[in-house]
Amino acid sequence: EKIKFKNCKGMCNYAIFLLNGVGIEQDVNAASLYINRAIKEGDAYSMHIYVTYFNEEKDPKEVTQYYKREMEKGDLYAKTLYAFNLNSGNGITQNVDDAEILFEELVKSEFAFGMFIYAYALLSDEGIRINEKKAEEMLELSFKYKCYNLYPYYFDLLVQFPEKMAINIFKKAIDQGIGIAMRYYSNYLINKDGDYANKEELFNILGKAIEKGDVVSLDTYVSLINKESDTKIKDEALKNIENLVLLHASTIVSYANMLLEGNGCIQKDKISGIAFLQVAAEGGDPETMYRCTEVLCDCKFMEGDRSQATKYLYKLVDMNAYPYTTLAMKKLAKMLYEGDGIKEDKKKALEYLEKLVKLGDPDSMLQFAIILYNGNGIREDKDQAYQLFEGAAMGENPIALGNYAQILFDEGMRDEAIEAYEASINMENADSMREYAIILIEGKNGVLKNTTQAAQLFEKAIENGKEEDLISMYYYSELLRNGNGCEKDVKKAVQYYTKAADLGNPDAAFNLGACYIKGKGVQEDDAKGAQLYQKAAD
Repeated sequence: EKIKFKNCKGMCNYAIFLLNGVGIEQDVNAASLYINRAIKEGDAYSMHIYVTYFNEEKDPKEVTQYYKREMEKGDLYAKTLYAFNLNSGNGITQNVDDAEILFEELVKSEFAFGMFIYAYALLSDEGIRINEKKAEEMLELSFKYKCYNLYPYYFDLLVQFPEKMAINIFKKAIDQGIGIAMRYYSNYLINKDGDYANKEELFNILGKAIEKGDVVSLDTYVSLINKESDTKIKDEALKNIENLVLLHASTIVSYANMLLEGNGCIQKDKISGIAFLQVAAEGGDPETMYRCTEVLCDCKFMEGDRSQATKYLYKLVDMNAYPYTTLAMKKLAKMLYEGDGIKEDKKKALEYLEKLVKLGDPDSMLQFAIILYNGNGIREDKDQAYQLFEGAAMGENPIALGNYAQILFDEGMRDEAIEAYEASINMENADSMREYAIILIEGKNGVLKNTTQAAQLFEKAIENGKEEDLISMYYYSELLRNGNGCEKDVKKAVQYYTKAADLGNPDAAFNLGACYIKGKGVQEDDAKGAQLYQKAAD
């Protein structure tokens, strides 16, 4: 039961971080998945968080019945939330007396969350008669029994309490060194009074939170410095910032990123940014070490940057710290294979790739498959290459699917190739859109020509491509100019011809020249046309 409880709370907290993008990239779909898993495990608090934070409607009756079922199994969170709904009549017939009995039982059980919600109910204008004195007593008890561990919900709700009560609890939490309370209290002060009269106090609280490793407070601190008009306060805050961030790897990395990109008062300084990253990396944190290798590999101006990056990569490989060990192996394999900033060693690169393939990494399967398929004077094994292409494709990697489709098509397996192309296209792979569109235009290997579908795919490839796709632009321009598979639109064709010609496509330059000479979709201009013919010839 303890393991189940910890797992549910873990899923719930992780869902909150995913939902808000705190310490991790925001992913609402993944957050919903985790919170619903916890709910299915019977975690009433997760249901409450879902109802509070997720923009998805749930029937109040259904939610209250869920709380009741879990309460009957002995879940005190469920008992608290059922009592709250019973008090307000949310999803159930209101019964204030029964609600109060349940709340008093929770107090006797010394259940912090129950006391906290009871305090909130005692201040509400619906249900139990308002009793500020008792509400303050319950709030104090909830803090004593560490209800603040249920952040962000505890502090989100605390700001709705009367100012005196809220500030009293915030200050107690800050005195106990609770970093998250410092962040929420500083935001409370900012939201309560936009001018935040006591600026020194505000910067002091944020500074303490930063010293506790709170990255969000660092962002707020810098944002306030950027807005500050008082030069003395601004200079003092800037002077302190480097000392504040040095206590935790997370704040060092965040500050390093500010230096690398520039952030208002934090002037862009790549050398200092890298130096801070290296300070954090020397602490042995895998995530920081990998971030440091990424930055060092991108910087061309620092002598010895690649050798330092390589040192960290080899350390990560030896650490067995998922996912950074895997990422380090992938980066090392690429660098060794290409001799990129490191002595070329294709044999060692293949050893790393084979390890990654055994771990089931689809990107490595794809890379290894391409090497085996082409040979390149190292090792050629088309049978193993096919198996790896298929394995990578089964991992639902759109690039792998696209490569696999191309191999199948070249080998004459038309139907299987089309199926792989369509799967890759459904995953928004622009390269597969372009390649399959060309097949449809040319009717290769017995595929029926379909210029209508080809035009749609070229247009989508142009929209979805990460880089300018001059091939798709050229083909799509041809279809638009002739009204083949799409509505004729010479002006639009000229726009795409121009983009493709500017990117160096000679055919696009030639056809654009013809448009200028004939005055098709553009004002006639023989001189411009001649220039474009010259560009195509060159």
